[in-house]
Amino acid sequence: MENSKIQFLKKNYLLFMAMLAFTLIVHAQTANDNPRERLWQAFLTPPDSIRVGCYYYWVNEQVDPKGVVADLEWMKENGITLAFLATDIRNQTTWDNPWEGQADSIFSKFRQRFGYELDYTNPACQKDLDRLIADLVASEYMGGLTEKAHEYGLRTWCEPYAHSPFPANSITYGSAADEVAAEFWVDDRKFRQKEVDAALGSARRSQHASDLKPLVTYLRRCNFMLQLGKPLDGANDRRILNDGTKIRFTEESFFEVTFPDGRQEYWNPAQPQPSATAMPEQLQFSKAIVSGVSWYDQHGETVSAHGANIIRDGGKYYLFGEYKTDSANVFKGFSCYSSDNLTDWHFEGIVFDQQPDGRMGPDRVGERPKVLRCPATGEYVMLMHTDNLQYKDPCTCYATSQTITGPYEFQGPLLYKGEPVRKWDIGSFADDDGHAYLLVHHGIIYRLATDFHSLDSCLMNGLKGAGESPAMLKKDGTYYWLSSHTTSWERNDNMYWTSNSLSGPWEYRGEFCPKGSLTWNSQCSFVLPLENGSFMYMGDRWSFPRQRSAATYVWQPLTIADGKLTIPHYYEAWDPLTMQQEIVNSKKLHEKKWQSQVIGDSLSIPYTGRRIALYGTTDNMSGYADITIRDQRGHKVFGGIIDFYSLVPATGIRFLSPMLAKGKYTLELRIASMKPNWTDKRRNQYGSTGHKVEITHVMIE
Repeated sequence: MENSKIQFLKKNYLLFMAMLAFTLIVHAQTANDNPRERLWQAFLTPPDSIRVGCYYYWVNEQVDPKGVVADLEWMKENGITLAFLATDIRNQTTWDNPWEGQADSIFSKFRQRFGYELDYTNPACQKDLDRLIADLVASEYMGGLTEKAHEYGLRTWCEPYAHSPFPANSITYGSAADEVAAEFWVDDRKFRQKEVDAALGSARRSQHASDLKPLVTYLRRCNFMLQLGKPLDGANDRRILNDGTKIRFTEESFFEVTFPDGRQEYWNPAQPQPSATAMPEQLQFSKAIVSGVSWYDQHGETVSAHGANIIRDGGKYYLFGEYKTDSANVFKGFSCYSSDNLTDWHFEGIVFDQQPDGRMGPDRVGERPKVLRCPATGEYVMLMHTDNLQYKDPCTCYATSQTITGPYEFQGPLLYKGEPVRKWDIGSFADDDGHAYLLVHHGIIYRLATDFHSLDSCLMNGLKGAGESPAMLKKDGTYYWLSSHTTSWERNDNMYWTSNSLSGPWEYRGEFCPKGSLTWNSQCSFVLPLENGSFMYMGDRWSFPRQRSAATYVWQPLTIADGKLTIPHYYEAWDPLTMQQEIVNSKKLHEKKWQSQVIGDSLSIPYTGRRIALYGTTDNMSGYADITIRDQRGHKVFGGIIDFYSLVPATGIRFLSPMLAKGKYTLELRIASMKPNWTDKRRNQYGSTGHKVEITHVMIE
């Protein structure tokens, strides 16, 4: 009888344990706000604080206290501070085998908890028994590993197996750990959602920490979970996965991962950065703003936020701009991206979408969104220019939101003395006294009312010589007003004025970039005050009709001295923390002379690495080039468009690919049939006269 009881309990216990993956992780980052979406976004681009460099995986006979402790000690000796341990229990029963001789205790605990006798032959008892066993697994097995982890300064992390037949018990397991997370099944939305729900449930039930919230580990693609397997050849510095992938701990304290196809990656377990990109060498542009090339968000999609502004809120930068198309100049929405460093951008979404009808409805123009936080109400207010497709129905409108990432609700025209402001290009400026201002083309300045829902005064009703795309900054009591000439999307030499008062008088100071550089081939949009007291110029390098894929950004450090504003030198890449230019390592540059103006001509560049950059020449006879990158199996891993047009010739970086896993790739550049051409409101023609594409150098990392 007693043996039958023990066997019955063990059978139930093993059933639950077979569904349990328990992990210990050194560092964690909590997700907040809209938890389900935050978890999914964190999976795609995890915060630095939870990116891990190495995974350990024990199965079957490898699960025992001695083995776990040995590896804990080994990691500590090798200075590995961003690693976690995982156990997937199959045949091993316990951490310290708590079930031995405890059958009577289980029956007693069952009686105390549920108030009746456990009859293991009665299926009706199964649900309550399941609950009891889950609690005991959490308190005794999970508790045992958690206690051991704490001895080594580690926090415990649990992944509830929500896709198991017993998700509720998995939630119980997770609640016993310090922190919980979800494994995301990229190819199965149903499983992924269950995992998120289980992580949320575990967090809510936690009794160990009031601030416990769900988080997500860096399992970018769970078809290959990057978990290290059994030791290779008995060596502590090597492990091998079931598919033949080998991992070696190098003398430089990096993990060298060799895949079955020979491809290699290097992971740094001692630094909080993505394992697929961490290398012993310093990556070019890793901390730099690179102007004139496409940027990519966490999904590998091109960042599309033109006519933009940035506000800093809650320790993050939020970029708002026009979400463009590659076909026509029609409003599709205003986008929002967030960043901790101005170089890595996270797509928050379309925060203001096309409306069903009206001023921001179908077949309308929506441009230059500018977001401000109202200090009086705490509300976020988005200013915008609306128009018809012929630019004959201009109006300044606004939308509001209680959260910075929206969604923003359309409120209609922004009124001054009860009437709409019937103008087009706009800008915004927030002064240090709490007041904010609407800047309008040709030198008009309105002050926003206390709630930012209307305009209460007009400080300037025009400024001789001022153009469009207004922007402003204030330094040491002096206001600097930037503006471009009216040349449609064509670049020109932007100019500026200064004054000690927004009401004027304003003094014309000329160009702030070298004359003839056409503001380094850009049009001003906004000036961002940086935390170090400096200022960053934000400009657009438009590219009609391929505004979505080929338009880029020119962001440069501004120099202000003795009341003079300049961008004396063009930095292709610079660090926003140090304000210093980043010089490309000459050893990484390889001369690659290629030129053609024949539509369909192509250039193929096979390479081995993680990223590739193309350098070339632009002029008024050049056009578009389509870019495709394929892996060694011929699968397309990236596609994009490069614009080689500029009214003034220039040579420099033209394309920087997204960061890929290290491997063998082939880049193909093909001259496109379309070229950058457009007309303005008066039907004046602009753009390229040809299809030329010229490449000068290639950089491979």
